[in-house]
Amino acid sequence: MALTLLDPAVSSTQVPNRTREFTPDLANNSTFGTMSIRRTLTNNTGSNITRLRFRIADVTTYPTSSTYADIRARTSGSVVVTVTGGGSSKTVQGTTLEEPPAQPNGGGINSTLSVTLGTPLANGASVPVSFLLGIQTTGTFRFLIIVEALP
Repeated sequence: MALTLLDPAVSSTQVPNRTREFTPDLANNSTFGTMSIRRTLTNNTGSNITRLRFRIADVTTYPTSSTYADIRARTSGSVVVTVTGGGSSKTVQGTTLEEPPAQPNGGGINSTLSVTLGTPLANGASVPVSFLLGIQTTGTFRFLIIVEALP
């Protein structure tokens, strides 16, 4: 599986690859707003994929020191974004924070986010995905995921 920038013409920290919303959403563990990280996943397994999820292997979250951010994975919806190269648009699939277990504080290490595939993802095909993170405290952050897929 290859996970690449949604828009390879811009850096990983620029829109549409990463966006930042500053509106607080206290009920959803987003005191300082949210950040969306968007990537394109390409199936290079040699088989169709029927189920796709992402396991959080490392993330800066509670408890943190004064220099690290406390970020929490959240469920996100699909969104249409503009990419470079003539202003074309892509529909980016949202991810669902899986339960059980219940995730009242948002997702942390070992939580999983799934993508609903309407049809199997063929070998060589790609799907744009978005990871929504609630920001509880600001600072330097890490967010590392492992791709898990089923034929």
